[in-house]
Amino acid sequence: MENTQEVMSNLNYLFESGQYEELLNQSERFLTEDPRFPALHVFKGDALRALSRPEEALDAYREAILLDPNDALARTNYASLLFDQKDYANALNASDSAIFIDPAFTDPYIVSGNVLSALGYADQAVFAYHRAFSLDEGNKELGEYVAELYTEQQMLDQAMPVYFTLAEKEPDNAALQLKIGGALLFSLQNGASFDAVSQYASTWEKTFNNNSLIHSFAEEIKTNNVNYNPLTVEHLTAFFDTSAADYDTAMMGEGYAIPDLLKEAMEKNFSNRTDLEILDVGCGTGLCGIVVKPYSASEGLHGVDLSSKMLDLAYDKKIYDKVFNGDFVSYFAQNDRKYDLILAGDVLPYNADFAAALSSIKTGLKDKGYLMFSLRLNQFNEEEAVFYPPFNEIFNKTAVEHILKENGFILVSETPVDEEGQNLKAPEYFYVVQKIA
Repeated sequence: MENTQEVMSNLNYLFESGQYEELLNQSERFLTEDPRFPALHVFKGDALRALSRPEEALDAYREAILLDPNDALARTNYASLLFDQKDYANALNASDSAIFIDPAFTDPYIVSGNVLSALGYADQAVFAYHRAFSLDEGNKELGEYVAELYTEQQMLDQAMPVYFTLAEKEPDNAALQLKIGGALLFSLQNGASFDAVSQYASTWEKTFNNNSLIHSFAEEIKTNNVNYNPLTVEHLTAFFDTSAADYDTAMMGEGYAIPDLLKEAMEKNFSNRTDLEILDVGCGTGLCGIVVKPYSASEGLHGVDLSSKMLDLAYDKKIYDKVFNGDFVSYFAQNDRKYDLILAGDVLPYNADFAAALSSIKTGLKDKGYLMFSLRLNQFNEEEAVFYPPFNEIFNKTAVEHILKENGFILVSETPVDEEGQNLKAPEYFYVVQKIA
């Protein structure tokens, strides 16, 4: 075989760049020269898995493990694929074996956490995830997930150190600071000791003493104002102004699904229409506006957003014919224009009163006009609504449908935003509804 290091580097490049057919071809070619090289079998397994050939991939991983029983990567990838196939017992055994072989390798802890979570052992799962994060504190997404799980389990003493570790690395990350405030409020509202929550709020405020957003959160928490709505207009404006520059990159990097769901809904409900009067509520930088623009009438696409910095970016893209800088309730109070369609992608979860938001939006719709919006739902328990950070109240499906009916809307369609995320306690759905009264 050629220079081993060069071969491994090239195969890794093919994997990272998504060239799976070529990765399979090259790994098989090198295996004809050296069939007892475990890493080649691992690459072959990775290629087969990516090409949706799981049984062959499992065989490749098994061969790698047979050749080198101490190959932690082979065991981890094997465990991960078993998890995908819901073979949880064998997946957990394989991930635990990888951890035993290499306790400093982060990936098997994550697989172990996934398995434990799927089996319903949330408390054990979070410890596995936390161990992975402690080995890789640069993994921001994992850290946030760990902190959120601890918060949900009312383990504030575990959640806050993780949050503070993340915040110290990114002190200007407004979204993260918003989650910290939400976690403290959630804990306070769900039985945590006021003294403990207040102490963490004080530490948070002192650590980031130049941040007005944190100061207002912390002061309300320390006065034990548990009914305080954290997502005020001022807070949301500060948050989105701060995150505007990186917003598009961050959202698309996280696999933002709303634009794709919106595209499908437009094709289904407004095929061949180019005359619609459309208002994009919470339009931001225009990620949804660009989808609906081909359907809009001349001068018929308008946008509303709290953040002037977001609107500046949208203006540069030349998406909207007219924009309004402010909250949508004020917009409807000041404008009597009626629209065929109003969009509210990732907007209503931030509103303190879902029913009131619907009532306000309804005033801006024509008779039989459409509203398309996304909303997170309550799967905590049977209660109609609960507080869920960083959102305000989230409702269960029955309550949402009741509120829609009470406000004169009929349900046209209801689509999960992320099928894989439906095990979350607050899954997101994309709604299409129509005004009937």
